[in-house]
Amino acid sequence: MEKFLKPLVIALAITTGSVAVAAGNSDLETLRNRMTSGDTQAAWKQAQQMRGQWESDPEFDYLYGLLAYDQGMYNDAQFSLERVTVAEPGNVQARLALAKSYYKLGDEHSAARHFEVVKKSNPPANVMRDVNHYMAEMGHSRSGSLTGFVEAGLGHDDNVNSTTGDSSIANPSYNPLLATSDPLILLSPDSGRESSNYNFLQGGLDYYQPLDSDTGIEASGRVGMRHNFDSNDYDNNLYRGSVSVVQAIGKDQLRGTFTALNNRTSDSDNQNYYSLSADWTHYTYGGWSLSSAVFFNEIFYPDDDLRDIYQYIGNFAAQRRFGRLSNTFGLIIGDESARNNGGDQNARSFTGAYYDVNYDLSGGHLVYGQIYYQDAHYDGADPFFNQTQDTQFGQYTLGWDWHLSKPLRLRTEVIYGNNDSDIDYYSYERTRVQTGLRYSF
Repeated sequence: MEKFLKPLVIALAITTGSVAVAAGNSDLETLRNRMTSGDTQAAWKQAQQMRGQWESDPEFDYLYGLLAYDQGMYNDAQFSLERVTVAEPGNVQARLALAKSYYKLGDEHSAARHFEVVKKSNPPANVMRDVNHYMAEMGHSRSGSLTGFVEAGLGHDDNVNSTTGDSSIANPSYNPLLATSDPLILLSPDSGRESSNYNFLQGGLDYYQPLDSDTGIEASGRVGMRHNFDSNDYDNNLYRGSVSVVQAIGKDQLRGTFTALNNRTSDSDNQNYYSLSADWTHYTYGGWSLSSAVFFNEIFYPDDDLRDIYQYIGNFAAQRRFGRLSNTFGLIIGDESARNNGGDQNARSFTGAYYDVNYDLSGGHLVYGQIYYQDAHYDGADPFFNQTQDTQFGQYTLGWDWHLSKPLRLRTEVIYGNNDSDIDYYSYERTRVQTGLRYSF
């Protein structure tokens, strides 16, 4: 576990250091804490006192703009948030708050202009829904809105089949005192690790239909295709569709979703997935947003029904933005049960944690990273090794987005994964490097 947690600790230490620098001034930190705790009256009084010294500081202007909006001082909110968007054009939250301020001032033309900028920036789904609600209320998109993307690219995968690179593994049934078996199990060369260059093509459509200013229906579809140049047996096609009902209540968004997914490997059904989920997002002052979700999934394997499972997952995440820097921390708890007798070796319970960070550079460049760690314990003994499996999985992603224009962006990322199992056969390392060009509309 230590080798997985060490990078996470280092990353959190770096982030904590940067946060400490960003929040080094006690007045600004006190203001933010008051806003986060909901003491908006005290925060507004303090912000007015700080205004003469702090005005034109993007972080202060953002907080001041949110407070002014809350107090009904929409002109003050507009002027403050305008300065933020000039200094930080990619600050989606500030531009969204600015658009709302224009709306409250009755300037629907300016509000719609900024809402459209937010929509074209490919924001998170909850932000997009918020925008669509306001656009519907203004009568600009009562008929619904359709957005989408197409992306194509090239990559290299050094372990297409996610298998150990060793020619032999430890024999878990070996007893050195009895010496009735060999200490090592030799693996067939045909089951070895395969690497390949590949190309990929993916696309998606998202449709949102407002029913009124607070309620809407959301539908989305995704298609992904990957072709390996040297390992055609592991070519992969993925098709996913979902439909949701969305309800906005003040600073909260609630959503219920049904999702269906078909995963095909080498043009044969590999996995079918059906999911019912509910999620909640809450916006707070001071740059925080909180979210949680629960999932009930059924996963089927047409060629091996012993792998079929019921899956239950809970997720909680907190996001914090400091100017151009955005951080997200999340926890995952999951439990699986076999759908058929004799399949317990494929069911498990697991816990996970993740940390996402991205930094908006000037000139349309965004750098991002993710650390994910998962610990899992399987319910039944593996029938071949006669041992219950425990795994620790870590995945680390580093990427760069270059926005060539509003609809076009070039994305390059490196993804490293390490699965550490107490059954050596299931342990592996895998690295992927890929670059793709995306067009959004």
